[in-house]
Amino acid sequence: MRNPTKRCRLALGLMLAMALTACSTAYQDAGQSSPLKNPNGGYAEEKGPGGLIKVKYVGNREILMYQVQNYTLYRCAEIAQREGSPYFALYQTLADALQDRRADAVRPTTLLGVPHAEVYIKLQPAADPGLLSTAQTLARLKPIVFKDPG
Repeated sequence: MRNPTKRCRLALGLMLAMALTACSTAYQDAGQSSPLKNPNGGYAEEKGPGGLIKVKYVGNREILMYQVQNYTLYRCAEIAQREGSPYFALYQTLADALQDRRADAVRPTTLLGVPHAEVYIKLQPAADPGLLSTAQTLARLKPIVFKDPG
């Protein structure tokens, strides 16, 4: 046997490196399955009532709340851009949307220790108080979303 101590140290180093590389959910599509069932998490969207779009982001136990906040808002802006809308209204709940109580930020919560966010957006063709600019939101969050350490 050639130097078993050296092999043990190498194996220990590899295990430590693997443990340290466990990281948070990346900015990604949750896929066809429900994000709550997908251990990798990600974003999802669905049509809501009255032209609303429900946007969700589910992380994992390693992701930080501010990352879920940024990822969710970035996804909202991506949807607005895809649909050709220069502005969008952000609502924390369906009740807020029905009463047009607009929000300026996503407020994530946790479910069984897993951070997630669920918001509603309504696409808007022109600037109005309380609306978020699609272009400005994308420009502000893109370097954060795609550079976030995990």
